[in-house]
This record gives sequence, structure tokens and C-alpha cells, in this order.
Amino acid sequence: MRKDGRKGGRMRRRKFYGMLLFIAGVLFAFSAAVTAQSGDDLDPTTDSPDAAVSREWLLGTSSESDLDLTLANPGDKALVEQTVNGYTVRIINVKRSIERKFGYSENGATDVQAISVDVCYSMPDIGEWHLEILPLMPTSDFDVPRGWEGRYNYWNEKKADGKETGEKCARYTYAFALETKIGLPITIEISKLWMIPYGGYDACWEMKERFETNPRAREAGITIHCTDIPTGVPDGMEPLAIASVHLDGYDESRLTKQEAHRLMLEIESGVIYGPWVFTIDSLNTDEFQP
Repeated sequence: MRKDGRKGGRMRRRKFYGMLLFIAGVLFAFSAAVTAQSGDDLDPTTDSPDAAVSREWLLGTSSESDLDLTLANPGDKALVEQTVNGYTVRIINVKRSIERKFGYSENGATDVQAISVDVCYSMPDIGEWHLEILPLMPTSDFDVPRGWEGRYNYWNEKKADGKETGEKCARYTYAFALETKIGLPITIEISKLWMIPYGGYDACWEMKERFETNPRAREAGITIHCTDIPTGVPDGMEPLAIASVHLDGYDESRLTKQEAHRLMLEIESGVIYGPWVFTIDSLNTDEFQP
């Protein structure tokens, strides 16, 4: 019963964090993943394939407003991919469109030029992993975006299981003024993968789950001892805590204690540094006129 409760709370927290990231994207106008250089005009692609799960199942587990069956899915064919430090990021689709957005104008809704990037990436363990994309480097032909937003495909996500890494897909959308001329090639640069803790109520439970589902930890035979360190008790809520991790065991035939300790700290940190850099210069797109 306790574990089921944790899973339910974890799903609620995932949707909460997803909403926070969506709001943050709209507010931070100078964050972006797309750098354009002079060249041919960018045409839009068609939407990425529908999610490889039934709509009936999705409707039974999520509200209609949550669903977006055009998001990329694990295993979708990539335009380009790159593996750095053992973890892969794949660009599935890049599209330009005109969308009506709120919050970019004093007059309420306004039409903007939107660049959307569908991307799938490795997840080292069962934690809540996200991408960090470098800020835009504007050129004379490319304006700073008016905002960005991220949307994640939680409904069709490959989980890490201790034998293989997982994979998650997301769409990042960047808004520009309609008159902005966007040319090819487009450079997309991702600086790191990073993990957002689910919350401070079961810090050690989450940490143990991460080590148990991390293929590198399993291969090295790493086991840990974990202690919840209290950090406070908000009114009407359970005590908050952070996880204090200590090395319990490791496979001495594979690595030294120092190497095992270093690997433990790397996994605990929840950060994988890149960069992953992609140049998109030829797309199978339809004719687009802004």
C-alpha cells in the first residue's frame, strides 16, 4: 500500500513539475534551443507520428486537455542523433508554423511564428530527467524568441530497468515575431541532462529506486545505504527530507572502491553533461509561406 501511494503521488508531482516547466518557458523569453544561420528558408514538417498507444487507454488515464498524440515516441525514426558520455539525444522533427499565443502581447492573444523541436533522449534511471538547452545566440538575421514552452510525452515513456536505459520524448516550441526571417541551417545545442527530484517526502526511496534502475550501477554491483535528512515540516504536510547516500558494496572484480565511490557520486548528482550539438540543414517539409 505504501509503495502504491508513492507511485500515485509521484505521478501527480510529475504533472505538477511539467506544468511548472511550461509556465517557466513562457516567462523566460531569452531561453531557446535554436540558433539560425543565414541560408534557405525553413519549411515545416508534418506532425510526428501518433503515439504508439491507444487513444482509449490514454483517455482512461488522463484528461482530454492533457493529450497530445502528435508528440514523438521512444523508438521513432530520428533526423539526426548523437551519443555523448554513453547517453543519446535524438532529434525527431523540426517544424515551423503560425500559432495563436497568449501573453506575448498587451492586446492578449497574438499570432506568432513557432519553431517546434521534437526530441527523444536517454534516461539513466527512473528519475524525472529533462534537457537543458543553451540560451539563444542571436544573429543579424535571427531575433531573440519571445518565449518558449516544453511539453513531455509521459504517456508513452520507456522506463530504465537496470538492464537498459530509458527514453523520454518532448517537444520544445519557440515563438518569434511573424516578420522574423529564419534560415537554414539551424543549430540545436543541449548542454546537459538533469534530474528533478519528485519531492522531499520519500527522498531515500526515490534514490534507491534510481540506483536499482541504473544499468551502470547494476553492472558495477553498487549497493547503497541511504538516510533521510529532515529539512523542515510545512504546515499540514509530511516532513521534508534530502537523501544522504553512502557506499555499501560494489563488484571488486570490476572496479576499485575509489572508482565505485566516484560512480556513486556521479549517479547521485543527477546530472549528465554534454554537449549534444545538432545542425539541421535539410528537411523533408511541405512548402511554407508565413
